[in-house]
Amino acid sequence: MDLPAKAAGRAQSDRAFSAAGLSRDIAFEVTTAYLIAQLVRQGLCVAMLPSTYVPQLTGLATIEVFDAPPPSSTSSGATKAPRPRRPPS
Repeated sequence: MDLPAKAAGRAQSDRAFSAAGLSRDIAFEVTTAYLIAQLVRQGLCVAMLPSTYVPQLTGLATIEVFDAPPPSSTSSGATKAPRPRRPPS
């Protein structure tokens, strides 16, 4: 899941994966980071978003990524927060 290929945010994540020597398959493209966050919230994907979105990601687990390519100095990965386990009955 990522932004469309010509979007600035997509270009940043493409550079980050390339710099790390990683390839990826993008099954779906969406037009806004807000929509990506909502899909993560539903447990449908994981995402790499600019760190400016972290305050909007309440209820999601985030991991700060350092050495991200410009324009931002850091990015954050987001995934649905794990649910507390219930003790066996």
